[in-house]
Amino acid sequence: MKSNFYEEGGGRDWGIWNSIKKEFQFGIREKSPMLAEAKLFKKIRYNAYKYRFETRPYPTEKEKALGFQYGPQYGGGGPPIPEKRVIELVEAGIFKPHLNKKR
Repeated sequence: MKSNFYEEGGGRDWGIWNSIKKEFQFGIREKSPMLAEAKLFKKIRYNAYKYRFETRPYPTEKEKALGFQYGPQYGGGGPPIPEKRVIELVEAGIFKPHLNKKR
């Protein structure tokens, strides 16, 4: 990552992703990856060096609606936002449902 992006975060919220459990952990939500890592080290000390922890941006509402996999607490099996909001996104043209293609 570029150093200014690492410090500023690109306008998204960042958290600590556990690559083994496939979920965000520790309830850390910061404005940059640097601040998220600092909070992780403050919370669990040198165990934060373990390979399983990494900083990732929290999914946006559009990403959630498109069904990206972010673990069970973020709707790993489908859209985690209310159905009414998905309908609004479809009507606005932001979300396009997948078409079933026969192979």
